[in-house]
Amino acid sequence: MASSPNQVVIGVFGMTGAGKSTFINTVTGRNDARVGRGLTSETAICQAYNFKASSDLSFSLIDTPGFNDTFLDDDEIFMQVAEFMKTTYQSHIKLTAVLYLHPIHHERLERSSLCHLSMFRELCGPDYYKHVVLATTFWSKVQRHVGVKRQEELAQKDEFWGKLKRQGAEIVELPDNRQLCIELLLRLARTHSAAPLQVQVELVDKGLTIGQTKASQIIELNKQIAVEEAKFAEAFANISLQKDVELAAQRRQREHELNEHLRRLQGLSEGNRELEGIVALLINILKSENPMRLAVQQAREWRIEKELEEKRLRYRRQLNEFRITARRQDNVLSEAKRLGYVKMRIWPADLATSVIKPLGYS
Repeated sequence: MASSPNQVVIGVFGMTGAGKSTFINTVTGRNDARVGRGLTSETAICQAYNFKASSDLSFSLIDTPGFNDTFLDDDEIFMQVAEFMKTTYQSHIKLTAVLYLHPIHHERLERSSLCHLSMFRELCGPDYYKHVVLATTFWSKVQRHVGVKRQEELAQKDEFWGKLKRQGAEIVELPDNRQLCIELLLRLARTHSAAPLQVQVELVDKGLTIGQTKASQIIELNKQIAVEEAKFAEAFANISLQKDVELAAQRRQREHELNEHLRRLQGLSEGNRELEGIVALLINILKSENPMRLAVQQAREWRIEKELEEKRLRYRRQLNEFRITARRQDNVLSEAKRLGYVKMRIWPADLATSVIKPLGYS
């Protein structure tokens, strides 16, 4: 890749599947930038794709391997990117701008994306943030209002794009139209001047090794965090498993004790229908998943049943009293007829006192 005053070099970064190769093919009108389908990365090395935007201006787009690669780990990918950037800077080639692509149809930034983003910030460095363009892709795969909300969230939070934006980075929606993409590149060429990335200054001007660069240190830190998280997840899983075993043993012990108590209660309640009903109620409560709720419900039903039973008994007593009263009245009338008092319409005092008054009549 040779440099000339009329050649603009643009770096294209992003996670695997962000649309880097698709963008390059769209802009260049070529199809030799291999496009990944699914989760498999197609860009294994840094590659430059040149095209002329006008008679006096050409672009060189640098397609970089996506982190979270299928076959390469982050160390190997960063090694390739760092070596490429070192070589270009030693050849007096500087990047005018860097595009960082993010697929807007992804619902959230996963941990690997956040790690890559933290590495990217250190790769560029704060002095280069004003040359960074954060471009969202695949707008055709998401509803407009959903995509806008996600992009706003990316722009607001520091762990995403907030810090980059405050220090000069630009956020754009990357169009899928070739002419609009070329217009974006032309605007960047007019408004930005070529400058070195932080990793280029570290490797060439300061003479650091790749392992001593801030971006490499971020990758190493992320790896250590990932190891610790894995250890924690394993420890938590073991604790959870042990807890499940203990809870299962406790549950079996409680069930054994419960069954023993129920067996005793059933033995004590034999022959007593009311007590058998109470024991059956207790069994249902103790065996239920929500004993308190069932207990309240069963108590309410039991109280209603008791009230109904009391009413039935009260009505039965009243009916028996009515029948007794009716028989007494029949006896009084029969005796009155036999003595001839019915025709005379006279009630002897002794008869009224001994028969009628006890019945409640005067």
